[in-house]
Amino acid sequence: MHQSFDTPGPTSLYVEIGSGDVQIRVDDTAQTTVEVTGQDAEDTTVEMRGE
Repeated sequence: MHQSFDTPGPTSLYVEIGSGDVQIRVDDTAQTTVEVTGQDAEDTTVEMRGE
């Protein structure tokens, strides 16, 4: 599952997982991209909150 959001300002991240690993890569860009892999990846909820 792959999803992108326009985030021109400062961005914060909250992750809640039952098990597995989280990898975060930070770039100086105005877009945030979330990629979820693994079993049942399509059942994952990804949300952008705020402005």
